[in-house]
Amino acid sequence: MIEDLDDDQLKTLIANYKRLNKTIGGKYTLAECNLEIMRRQGIAYSGHDVALAIIEIAQTSEDGLVTYLEMWKRFNPKREWVGSGCQQEASNMMGAAAYFCASFPKGALPIVTALVVKSDSRKITSAAKTNMYEAANDWGVKSANETTDIDAWYEAQLVGARKLTKEDLAS
Repeated sequence: MIEDLDDDQLKTLIANYKRLNKTIGGKYTLAECNLEIMRRQGIAYSGHDVALAIIEIAQTSEDGLVTYLEMWKRFNPKREWVGSGCQQEASNMMGAAAYFCASFPKGALPIVTALVVKSDSRKITSAAKTNMYEAANDWGVKSANETTDIDAWYEAQLVGARKLTKEDLAS
């Protein structure tokens, strides 16, 4: 099973796929390897719980968005947001939610992290859109493989994520 591989073995498989410019051919596909790496990085958080929190908070906000700080406070109500360690932890939280959406058993869901924005501007950066798009493409999410227009892909994720309900996240 892929879970039995150590991190170095997974990284080697991914490097080999990239070197050969392939996505299939080994015991595990490139998408499966990338998803396993993400699963391990977000292991401290339940992707389901994070995705659900994103949807709940976004549905109650005026603009339908949620900030990293709001997510941090939801999962760490007694801890202050201090420095890059908290930023990395919030990033892991988002990774867990994105992984949950990409690997949903009934088929990939819209990537709910499209609803998460910076606190100061309530906007998402183009770099964040690109990172989400590239991750979805690496994970084999069909919608990312069908377009090269990152902004259009992001907008589709945003629209889809806004339509998700608690029931949609049940596996």
